[in-house]
Amino acid sequence: MSFALLLSKLPQVELARSHYTSMLALHEPAPSLTSRLWKRLKRLCS
Repeated sequence: MSFALLLSKLPQVELARSHYTSMLALHEPAPSLTSRLWKRLKRLCS
């Protein structure tokens, strides 16, 4: 039997996975400096 198959059945793994995805949903990454500069340039040119 594969260790990966056993590991995926542990409840702690599912709990950690759901916690990790909820933490990712809380933090929306800020736009990079390059994208902010590009958006400003597009606004100036239009």
